[in-house]
Amino acid sequence: MIALVVVAGCIRYQAAPLPDAQPERAVGGFRSRRLDDPGLGSYIGRVLGADTSGAWTEDRIALAALYFRGDLAVASAAVDEARADEMTAGAWPPFAAEGSLSRTARPLENSESRWTESITATTTLELGGKRSARKAGARAEALAARLALDATAWQLANEGRAAELDAIGADGDAADAAAELDAVRTLTELLRARYAEGQLALSELARSDADARVATVAAAEAQRVRTDTRVALARALGVGFERVDTLSLRATDVSSCAVFDSLASLAGEPAAHDSLAVGALRDRADVGVALAKYTVADAGVRLEVAKQYPDLTLGPGLLWDQGIPGWIVNVALPSILTGRNRGPIAGSEARRAAQGARVEMLQDSVLGAVGGAIAGCRGLRGLVSTTDSLVAATQRSADLADSAFQRGETGRTEVAIAQLARVRAIHTHHAAVAHYLAAGAALDRAAGRWIGLISRGPWPGPHAGAKRLD
Repeated sequence: MIALVVVAGCIRYQAAPLPDAQPERAVGGFRSRRLDDPGLGSYIGRVLGADTSGAWTEDRIALAALYFRGDLAVASAAVDEARADEMTAGAWPPFAAEGSLSRTARPLENSESRWTESITATTTLELGGKRSARKAGARAEALAARLALDATAWQLANEGRAAELDAIGADGDAADAAAELDAVRTLTELLRARYAEGQLALSELARSDADARVATVAAAEAQRVRTDTRVALARALGVGFERVDTLSLRATDVSSCAVFDSLASLAGEPAAHDSLAVGALRDRADVGVALAKYTVADAGVRLEVAKQYPDLTLGPGLLWDQGIPGWIVNVALPSILTGRNRGPIAGSEARRAAQGARVEMLQDSVLGAVGGAIAGCRGLRGLVSTTDSLVAATQRSADLADSAFQRGETGRTEVAIAQLARVRAIHTHHAAVAHYLAAGAALDRAAGRWIGLISRGPWPGPHAGAKRLD
């Protein structure tokens, strides 16, 4: 009867077939992902609000990565697993029931029965705080899993953002390379005409032809890099290449480097640096994961220390000895460890020390990343300013050359030379700006938050309604 009651309360197994196990369905499902998906649009609208510009900004790209990539589903399943382990860790030791039946050859004197029956219920009392140690470790594991989910979302968002900035930079580089090629070809044609008129040496024409060939190769290479960055963007978003090949992208107008410069101008760069570093150590999810793992290791030490104390098993029961009722109590120590569990305790202490060292290593890495990102911003700040001045200077030169041509004081060749210098200066400046924006993204990644990007609210994290978590 007891067995029937126990079996009746059991949870039944339910099969869960592998989703999209058929290759054709998997391919079709991947190809069906679109950036104009209504679900994605609703998700982005809930987080960022309506955007009618039509361009994909960094924050929208980041949310698209959260929506399509399957990494969040894996991290979310790990959270559910950790919560289940937490339930298991808090469970009390199971009860056991045991019965016996025996018959004697002859009944005792004055006994009416030859049968002896007994029923015993067995329970184990854990001593030394084992259950508390298990619960502490499981709680820390659950916290680590939740923080790992946040860290995964942050990583996906930054991968998408970095891929978009690379694609934007490659788009600009391809356009500038094409403009430079046109300018070089224009100049070459003018020089060829002057050579035909006997006004130019063959060596100068050959040098211009070589420049044109170099510019042609550079333009082709820029197109190849553009394709590579679009492929990387598609992989970062979890969609097909055709969905992003002609996608309109737009970078933020202000680099986070500039936001940090504003903070540094108010409080001083050392104070702003320290504030950003402290915030990174406090807010970054991967640092929280490492600290939670240290708590897990510490709970492991507690558990191994508690195992020095043997558990106590009690078995109270009822006895009918040939019809005579009575009671019995069984007491046992099921496992008595020899050596006071010194080996496992030493091993758990070593694991705790190793995890503590990992925490310190990660903190050093975070602080180094913050400092390096700030230094990168500082160096690129001067480069952007210098290349901007170069563009202004070449623009003035081009304007002077054009004015001189209009007055008849110079020819078209001099104008073309000035225009080529201006195009090349613009190309250099655009590359510097792209690096400056990427440095701002690196600073955000090191700090663990987007300093100036999502101004409408805090970073939404993985819990804002992404498709994989609905």
